[in-house]
Amino acid sequence: MGDIKRRCIGCMKEIENVQVCPYCGYNEKTPISKDYLAPRTLLNDRYLVGKPLRYNGEGVTYIAYDLVVDSVVEVREYFPDKLCTRSDDGSQDLVIIPGFEAQFKALLIDFAELNESLIKMRTLTSIEQTYEVFEANNTVYAVKEHVQGVTFAQFLTENAGELDWEETYTLFEPLLKNISAMHAYQILHRGISPDTIRVTRRRELKLCDFCISSARNVKTEISAQVFMGYAAPEQFSSSVYQGTWTDVYAVSALLYRALTGSRPPEAGNRGYMENIIPPSILNHSVPSAVSDAILKGLSQLTENRTKTVGVLLSELSAAGENIQIKIEEREPPEKKKPKRYGLLALLITSGILVVVGTIIVIFALSGNGRSSSSEDSSSSLDSSFSSSDISDESFSSSEASSSSSSESSINGTAYAMPKLIDQMYESVKNNTSYKGMIVVEPEYVYNDNVDKGKIFEQSVEPDSLISANTTVKVKVSKGTRYPTIPSFAGMKKDAYLSLLGDRGIPHTVVGEESEDVEPGYVISVNPQPGSTIDLEGSTKVEVVISR
Repeated sequence: MGDIKRRCIGCMKEIENVQVCPYCGYNEKTPISKDYLAPRTLLNDRYLVGKPLRYNGEGVTYIAYDLVVDSVVEVREYFPDKLCTRSDDGSQDLVIIPGFEAQFKALLIDFAELNESLIKMRTLTSIEQTYEVFEANNTVYAVKEHVQGVTFAQFLTENAGELDWEETYTLFEPLLKNISAMHAYQILHRGISPDTIRVTRRRELKLCDFCISSARNVKTEISAQVFMGYAAPEQFSSSVYQGTWTDVYAVSALLYRALTGSRPPEAGNRGYMENIIPPSILNHSVPSAVSDAILKGLSQLTENRTKTVGVLLSELSAAGENIQIKIEEREPPEKKKPKRYGLLALLITSGILVVVGTIIVIFALSGNGRSSSSEDSSSSLDSSFSSSDISDESFSSSEASSSSSSESSINGTAYAMPKLIDQMYESVKNNTSYKGMIVVEPEYVYNDNVDKGKIFEQSVEPDSLISANTTVKVKVSKGTRYPTIPSFAGMKKDAYLSLLGDRGIPHTVVGEESEDVEPGYVISVNPQPGSTIDLEGSTKVEVVISR
C-alpha cells in the first residue's frame, strides 16, 4: 500500500508527497463525481484505480496500475447509468434500478462475452489488447492496454488536417488487415472514428474503445454513443440488419476524413442521392480508383456497399498497383516499324462488318413478317453481337449486359436470411425491405427474460440462403406470465391504467368518494402493489379511483 500512495492517479507515475503531479500536472484535489470509483480503489487485489478517462452509456474507463506486472493499464467498468446507480453506503457496489434487472443482466453478459472474445485477439497488434475480465462490486470489469499516443483526430490536426494517399495507405494497411481478422471472430466495432483510434509513438494505428452493440445504436436500453459522419445509416434504425459492412462504412468515412480534411456528410442529411464530393477532387494525390472504392464503402444502401474490409483493402491495394503502371506508361514508348499486315487486317475487319451488317438487315426484315415483340428483336440483335468478335466495344457491352442479367437472376432467387432475433415484431412486420424476401408467421409465447413484443426465436438460421417469400416462423415474447402489480402512489387514473395495460394486467375500475385523495387519482389497488398475478388466471386487479 505504500506504493499506492506514491503514484499520481492522473498518470500513475511515482511521485513524492505533493499535490500537483510534476509529470502530468494533475491536481490531487480535483473533484471526482461520486458516481465513479473512488480514487486509489484496489480492484481484484491487483489494480489500483485512478481518474476516469472516458465515459459512455455502457460504462467508465479508468487509468489504473497493475501492481503485479508493474505497468499502467486501463480498467473498463460496466456501468449503464440508465439501468443502475452507485451505492452511497461506501461499498462502491452498483445498485440496479427497480424494473431494469433483466436488461442490466442481459447487457452485462454481452459486455463480458465481448471482452472475453477480445482476449483471444492478442495477436492482432493493431487492436487494443484486453488482458482480463473479472467480477466485483455487482458488475464486471475488463482490464485493457493503456495505449501511449494521441487520437487520430489529434494526429490529423498536427499534420495540417489531411494526409496524402501514400502516407494514408501505409498507416491504414496493417489496421485494415487486423479489422478483417477481427471480423472473422464475429466481432464488430460499430464506433470506428478519429476518436477511437490512437496513433502510437511509432506512428502505428490502434483501434480502441470497444463497446457492446447497444451502446453504438440508437433506440436501445442505454444511452447511445454514435459518431456522426462515421456511423452507418443502419445504426440509426432498429430494423436494418448490421454486419461487417457496418464497419466498412466507418473505415471508408475515416479514409475520407484523412484524405480530404473533412468528414463525410451525415447519412441522414444526404437524402436518397449519394451526393458526396469524390476524394480525388479534393486531394489530387488520391487515385480515381481509390476515390471510387471509398465512395462505394460510403453507400447508404447496404446492398450497394462493399461488404467486407478485406474486399475494400484489395480494391485500395489494386488501385495502388494501377498507379505504378500508369507512371511507367508515361515514359516515351519505343518507336516500332509498321507491320506489313496492317492493311490486310483492316480489309478483313471491314469484310466482317459488312457480313454482320447484312445479317442484321435480314433479321430485321424477317422480324417484320412475324408477330414477335420488339423486345424479342432486340434480344436477337444483342445475341448476334455478343457471339462475334466484331470489336472490343461490342464485346464489352455484351459482357456487361450478361453480367447484369446474371446478377439480377441471383438477386431474384436467393437472399441471406436476416437476423430477426432481438428485433421488435412490429418493426419486422412493417419493414418494407423484407417484402418479397420473407413471410413472417408469429407465435406469441410468455417469456420472463425477453421484453414484450420482441422476437427471441426464428425457424430459419440467420445468414443462411433462402429463396423469395420464404416462410419464417418466429416466437414473440408476451412478457412474463406473472407480472408484478405496480405502485400507484401519486398517480392519476389514466396513467396507472396505462401502466397496467403495458404489462397486460386485466383490471376493473371502481369510483369512490374520498376526502384525502384528489379526484381522478388512485386511492387503492387490490391485490396490493408488489404482488404478482397470473395472466392466465381469472383474477382481475381492482383499481379504486377518487371521484
